[in-house]
Amino acid sequence: MNHRFGRNLLNEPFDDLVVDAVWLKGVIVPGSDPKHKRLDAFGAWIERYNYKDKSKNGTGWEIDHIMPVSAGGSDQLDNLQPLQWQNNRSKAENPLNKCTARIIAHN
Repeated sequence: MNHRFGRNLLNEPFDDLVVDAVWLKGVIVPGSDPKHKRLDAFGAWIERYNYKDKSKNGTGWEIDHIMPVSAGGSDQLDNLQPLQWQNNRSKAENPLNKCTARIIAHN
């Protein structure tokens, strides 16, 4: 079975405690409320309550496995990060697992 984006190793949705913990790993930007808005690892804005929202060029985000599941990555918190959903797709499509598209939503 292929692993689906934003799901744990069992292809199940992450539980709320994991979602909250991963959100806290987003980059805090001075002047923005970190409870609601942060940056992902590639500089894209993400908003807490847009988890799983896949609006094009929006601030929706997913939980990404830093080391992909296909390469033996785990569901441990140190292997998870919040990524804007299009950045997550771009990272998965790049053989070096680096984001090639830096989606930056407007404030």
